[in-house]
Amino acid sequence: HRPVHEGNAAAAMFKIARTQHRAGGWRSIEHPRDSLLRHLPGAQQLAKMSNTIKAMGDQCVFGGDHVKPTMWMTNATLLEMLARSCPGQPEHPRHEQLQGTTAGTGGRTIYKTAAAAAYLHGLCSAVANTYADHHDEPF
Repeated sequence: HRPVHEGNAAAAMFKIARTQHRAGGWRSIEHPRDSLLRHLPGAQQLAKMSNTIKAMGDQCVFGGDHVKPTMWMTNATLLEMLARSCPGQPEHPRHEQLQGTTAGTGGRTIYKTAAAAAYLHGLCSAVANTYADHHDEPF
């Protein structure tokens, strides 16, 4: 296997997370569950830091049309609420795969993954409400 290298954006993200760790604050990095990001040295260092949890869940439980398996590497235990898996049928219908292309704005061809990249309203609301419930905790 060839080594996986960090780009500037990933290196900066990991540096911010390490700084937040040293300051005693919360940190969270979200990425597709099977992303190569988890193999980068910076991600592996963060995973070994004290209190790091990996909340793995499917975004369809927050109202998405796709399963979209996601991992949040965080030390904010309140984000464990994100570790919810698709209940499957009959509660959830079969989800379309995020592969290939589709028509985007103006009929332009875009990748389905790009069309599904935005955070879902249900996900944002769930995270915001959870933070609001813990507003008195230092972060």
